[in-house]
Amino acid sequence: IQYLATFDPLTDLPNRTLFADRLEQALLNMQRFKRRTAVILLDLDRFRLINETLGAPVGDEVLTEVGRRLALQVREGDTIGRRHGNEFGFVMANVAQEHDAITLAQRVLEAISIPFEINGVPLSLSASIGISVAPRDGNTAEQLLKAANIALDRAKESGGNSFRFYSPNMDADAARRLSLEVALRDALSRNELHLVYQPQVSLSTGQLTGMEALLRWIHPEYGAISPSEFIPIAEETGLILPIGEWVMQTACIQTRRWLDLGLIHLRVAVNLSTRQFRQENLVAQV
Repeated sequence: IQYLATFDPLTDLPNRTLFADRLEQALLNMQRFKRRTAVILLDLDRFRLINETLGAPVGDEVLTEVGRRLALQVREGDTIGRRHGNEFGFVMANVAQEHDAITLAQRVLEAISIPFEINGVPLSLSASIGISVAPRDGNTAEQLLKAANIALDRAKESGGNSFRFYSPNMDADAARRLSLEVALRDALSRNELHLVYQPQVSLSTGQLTGMEALLRWIHPEYGAISPSEFIPIAEETGLILPIGEWVMQTACIQTRRWLDLGLIHLRVAVNLSTRQFRQENLVAQV
């Protein structure tokens, strides 16, 4: 009963409960002996694709092997645990300098980059890592886990296969992102989105050959939001589907108006998300 309550049966690593307990113990020792403690959170990049394409049993075998490889990287006295899904965590109880955490992060990324072979199927994986250090980033488990999570998100946003240390400006970025995500859900109904059309001109004739429809968002508080900032949010939340449908419909209405005005050879390009290509009704929608 004790084992089932504190260990993950798949990887045989400490589970979320035991991981939290080990972190609390490390923080108590940190305060008593004036040491530093690091929290490292690791998330496998695009792991969901393995479950979706090869099935959950293969995903479980991958997680088991990942857990085995990670367990070989920790120092004596440190803790590694499986927090949930494909997220693992490390508690470095005695950090002399930040370079200790960097060294561990690099070793872990290298260990995961070694190709896997599951049931004769070769697989290549990478991971994203977020790091927080006490007491600089907080003195409680909650503060350190929150900071490491924010740093982990930043590592994912950079494309994965990397690590990031937490910094205070990440907190402000996270708050802004959450605010934009909430606002984006109502942006369509509030008529905050609009399209602009970038002309395409033939260099040889100087004639207008087409347009590209580009999405823009004017937020009532933040002003003009860059598409490079709000499009990824729309992709991750699934809002890109209703927004993408609106973009296509709006571009078609405008194109019809231009054709009615005599622009016979006008061609308008509309960008589609990969999520839209996965929708069965895309052809009918177009």
